[in-house]
Amino acid sequence: MFKVGSLSDVYQERSIESGAINKVVTRFPPEPNGFLHIGHSKAIAINFGFAQHRAGDCFLRFDDTNPKGEEEQYFDAIEEMVKWLGFEPKRVTYSSDNFDRLYALAEALVEKRKAYVCHCTSQSHPNHCNNV
Repeated sequence: MFKVGSLSDVYQERSIESGAINKVVTRFPPEPNGFLHIGHSKAIAINFGFAQHRAGDCFLRFDDTNPKGEEEQYFDAIEEMVKWLGFEPKRVTYSSDNFDRLYALAEALVEKRKAYVCHCTSQSHPNHCNNV
């Protein structure tokens, strides 16, 4: 599956053999706000499978950015599904692990005038974006 096609082409651009990288590392980043569907199984197979094919690692990184919709049962079900499909994550991580660091980086960008905070309401946002 990974010997030909677009993933093979991308890999050849920066392969281990060329010295461009030391190891293939991928990640599967589901949002734990529902049960997985068939499209997720394809993403799991590609992310974990490509890493496995190249003797690399794949991280299961939960995109836990919406606490209102997240429940423990979804975290558990996702981990079970990955294992049921025959894969073992190198490590399980969470987007929220990085929130403090990302917030500090965002503040630094604002201070350097490389970013700004938009205070538009949800009603005025589409109009504002079209006029910028």
